[in-house]
Amino acid sequence: MSNDKFDLIKFSSKIRDLLESELDISVGNMEVIPLAEKLYKLVRNEAYNEGVLDAQRVLNQKLSDISEQLDLLLQYE
Repeated sequence: MSNDKFDLIKFSSKIRDLLESELDISVGNMEVIPLAEKLYKLVRNEAYNEGVLDAQRVLNQKLSDISEQLDLLLQYE
């Protein structure tokens, strides 16, 4: 795990820059912070859930591989 702290100011600046470049919407630093907080929570939750699902898929594949190996060993006894 990483000990990096989330920097809301940097994240807000990146969102502000994206709004300006992609949507031609100009907002101030203080105006974008509430939006950045909401986006961060949304993205963080989705990324966490996706990570859990990825871990589940890996574990299921490893369990399947182990099961196949055990079946092969039992066949040759």
